[in-house]
Amino acid sequence: MFTRVLVALVLATSVVVPVRVAQAKSYTYPDWTVDITVHEDGTFSVEEQITHTFDGSFSFAFREIEGRKLDDIQNLHVFDEMGVEVSDVEIERVGLAKKITWNYSAQDETRTWTVAYDVTGGLGYFADHDELYWNAVSAEGRDVTIQNVTVTVHLPEGATASQLQHAVQYRPRSLRDARSEVLDDETIVFEGTYLSPGDHFTIVAGWPVGITDRPIRLHVVTFWSSIVVAIGIFLVGLSVLLVLWRRYGKELRPLGSIYARYEPPEGVDPELCTVVLGMTSKKTDAASMMIVLAREGQLEIEDLRNPEQAGVVQWIRKAVTTPEFELRPRSGGSEAISAMQRRFAAALFADGAPVRMPSRDVRRVYGQFMQQLPSLLMKEAVERGFFERASERVSRRVGVVAVLCLVFSVAGMVLAFNLALTWAVAPLASILLFSVVAIVMTRALRRYSEEGLQAKEALLGFKDYLSTAERFRLEDVSPDQFETFLPYAVAMGVEEAWAKRFADIKLKDPDWYVSSYAAVSAGTPAGQSLAATASTFASSMSSFAASASSYSSGFSSGGSGGGGGGGGGGGGGSGAG
Repeated sequence: MFTRVLVALVLATSVVVPVRVAQAKSYTYPDWTVDITVHEDGTFSVEEQITHTFDGSFSFAFREIEGRKLDDIQNLHVFDEMGVEVSDVEIERVGLAKKITWNYSAQDETRTWTVAYDVTGGLGYFADHDELYWNAVSAEGRDVTIQNVTVTVHLPEGATASQLQHAVQYRPRSLRDARSEVLDDETIVFEGTYLSPGDHFTIVAGWPVGITDRPIRLHVVTFWSSIVVAIGIFLVGLSVLLVLWRRYGKELRPLGSIYARYEPPEGVDPELCTVVLGMTSKKTDAASMMIVLAREGQLEIEDLRNPEQAGVVQWIRKAVTTPEFELRPRSGGSEAISAMQRRFAAALFADGAPVRMPSRDVRRVYGQFMQQLPSLLMKEAVERGFFERASERVSRRVGVVAVLCLVFSVAGMVLAFNLALTWAVAPLASILLFSVVAIVMTRALRRYSEEGLQAKEALLGFKDYLSTAERFRLEDVSPDQFETFLPYAVAMGVEEAWAKRFADIKLKDPDWYVSSYAAVSAGTPAGQSLAATASTFASSMSSFAASASSYSSGFSSGGSGGGGGGGGGGGGGSGAG
């Protein structure tokens, strides 16, 4: 029995071990040799001899050459050990780099390939010398240690050995014996051993001015040209906006003296207050229309809150969005409401059933209407003559153009980064900045008519009265006047100050306002007066309108001061096919 078990183990080992060995594949870089020839015209040629030792079967290798701070990388070729050019080669752009991949067949052997290419715009120029700053071997994309690295730089005639400068720069982890030396007047050698996957091997070679030409570096010219173009685009766009503002947006005259007025201006419904005053809050517009509709018998408001549940209990109720008010449609009400208020009621009670707030369902019901409300109110204000039609038309068109420019610039910048079109980034950023300024200026392009200026002055005076009314004037205010003025106070954001002035003046709750709890204090119908709860009610209405407006239809939507920094990205690699 023991003999049979032993034989079975031997057989299993003889089968499993070869399989595991066959699956364990690896390769190393015994040598990485780079030969760089600098030409008099300021370009240079690179030949990289990359030696692989394979343990297992491999079928392709790649090399990425970084193009940052370069004009171009040209004439990419791969040659084998015999100097024969490899035909099965693919060259592609990866960001600013060029990646070259070649296919082969190798198993348990050592192979050497030469990657050759020409570089333009890779030299740095300084007051006292010219320089090659080159990342000869990079850590990026390379996960194998290189045992020996040798970089040789050949310079044009005209210098002496004592005039040459040289240095090795790298990220030190395990690199050993890093050194550089001048062999003769035209040759500098850089060496190192055991360059780990996390290390760069960067060489710096300098020579006197005059040995090489100093051509205009295309990528530098392109950079500054793009900056100039970007500034030009923004200045032209800003000039157009200023011309339009002077023509259509500059006010006819400054506002006159503001004094307290005891009646709202004629022709300005509560929901139009924010537009005429130049405010942007659509929350108070909706809340003010709710109160108007209630006064005119179009709906009934029931207060679901319990005054006995104050403090933490009431806070928890709000945190879990427990409804605080219920709005119920009523029939037989007055028809003396504006078209906008009628449209609002139709959206609020689209299915004819009562709605509770806050409620996610009711937000979905009229959320689309709330999205359209600002533009609808502006259109109404223009039709009533508060703003000049021409200025509103220009403002609207500028807004459309600004949004289109915003979308174009953002999409263009994403595409430019993906395609490494760095020259396009600055102009696109300029268009983006212009679009933001244009969107902000759309309001400034709307010009009041003379009637609109008078209405604004009157509203400011009426707002001053609502927020600072004296006691003796309030005693003459009837309940009907209080209710009439309340939606204006809500629309202009002074309902709290208006309500506080009635804290000790008893006003009977209107028939459209119902409390669901029993009276808790004597002398006040239903336990509290409308005046005492006006601020809280309006605040809740505003919060409800704000959250509702967020819902819409489901159908919406290198270094040394200028040297080249290339020659590194990717570092090379091999893999199985």
